[in-house]
Amino acid sequence: SPCTKIFGYCQDNPFSTVAPKYLWRKYLESCPAYDHIFSFHVFNLDDYRRVFGIESELLRGYYLKNRNYPIESPDEKYKCDVMFIGHFEDDGRDEALIRLVHGKYSFRLYGTEWHRAKYYDEFKKLMGGDIRPLRGEDYNNALNSCKIALCLFSKKINGNEYTTRTFEIPATKTFMLSEYTKDAASLFEADKEAVYFRNADELINKVNYYLDHDDERKKIAQNGYERLIRDGHEVMDRAKQVIRAYERLSQKY
Repeated sequence: SPCTKIFGYCQDNPFSTVAPKYLWRKYLESCPAYDHIFSFHVFNLDDYRRVFGIESELLRGYYLKNRNYPIESPDEKYKCDVMFIGHFEDDGRDEALIRLVHGKYSFRLYGTEWHRAKYYDEFKKLMGGDIRPLRGEDYNNALNSCKIALCLFSKKINGNEYTTRTFEIPATKTFMLSEYTKDAASLFEADKEAVYFRNADELINKVNYYLDHDDERKKIAQNGYERLIRDGHEVMDRAKQVIRAYERLSQKY
């Protein structure tokens, strides 16, 4: 049927030169069959056009309003100054986070693959057991319970310049301290809607500063939430984008 359109979408970087070639081989072989491809990353748009000559469009990650939202009285068991929820990657993140463990504030860590980290035993001691992932209500509860939520990117393997937590953290009205990339800073204005760091020293300095400046931290968190709502980063906003793409393509026939 001429009205049938086949869309592709990949949330990772299928053109990565670091990931093993077999990982994305079948997906890349299938790309010429698509009428339109959505990309999670800005930098992959040119890859799709260059390699396959296929129209590509940015379809960012999103938050879900029934899963990522502010809670007035979150669970006390997750309460802390600083929190990171995410996987371990051998990119130096454990070196930076262990400095937070030894800092003057409370720090909590959740996620997968942390048994591979050099400082795993120290992290375990802090957490009182194995480091576990958080999902569903626990994930939302935890984000609501910290003063500062860290946002780290999978740059080494995936080349990420933002992630789904870029939207999930502001959705809880929690202060986001994120790795800096130009793309991330285009979503939330630096020092007004989110705060960014470029290295471990800057991370530590900004944690210290914003824990000592409650009003400024809370104002930035509120501004980030308002920007998130204003720009439309919820899952239904993405669904509407897919429908608009379908309607645009259908008009060509």
